[in-house]
Amino acid sequence: MSNAVNFWDIGPHSPLPVEKTFHSFVREFGGCIISDVLPGNPSFENADYSFMDNKIIGELKEIETEFLDQEGAKIKFSKIMEKLLNECPHWKPSLMGGSDYYPDWFKIEFIRLAR
Repeated sequence: MSNAVNFWDIGPHSPLPVEKTFHSFVREFGGCIISDVLPGNPSFENADYSFMDNKIIGELKEIETEFLDQEGAKIKFSKIMEKLLNECPHWKPSLMGGSDYYPDWFKIEFIRLAR
């Protein structure tokens, strides 16, 4: 969490148009949008982007579901937090004056949950 002055003055931004934004990123860094080179709808599987100078091929996948808002994820997150508080009874988030300390297992389990 940022302690920077005026950090929250503008609030969260609206969602970005993912494909358009990523296309701009790819072009800015010398990449190629495959659909620009291979027009139409080919009958074979193809990637979305290429950076031929670096021998990189990329595919854009946008996740539209807020997974952590799902009931099952909320239950699993509660269990992770319960384990954290059992192990570190005086822990509190930095937003409430605590430290940014999290045990290594917490980071691994949270990433596994959110992935």
